[in-house]
Amino acid sequence: MKYVKKPIPIEAIQIKRDNIPELIKFSHGDFEYIDGSSYCMVNTLEGTMRCHFGDYLVKGIHGEFYACKKEVFEESYELVEE
Repeated sequence: MKYVKKPIPIEAIQIKRDNIPELIKFSHGDFEYIDGSSYCMVNTLEGTMRCHFGDYLVKGIHGEFYACKKEVFEESYELVEE
C-alpha cells in the first residue's frame, strides 16, 4: 500500500550562527549552543539531539522540537505565505 503525507503546516527556523537567541526563544529553551562548538543541541521527545549549522529546527504538530537536515527539509517543505 502507498500513503501520502498529509499537508500539515509546521514552524521551523534554519540554524545559523547569527540567530542563536531567536532559536532559544523559538524552542522555549530546548535549544543550546556552546560557544566555540561546531554543533548545537536540541531537547527532543527521544532525548537530546545534536544538530549543525544549516539544519532546521522544527516545531512538530504536538509542540515538540527536532532538528532536520537542510537537504531533507528543503525536499519535504516549502514556505507558505501567511
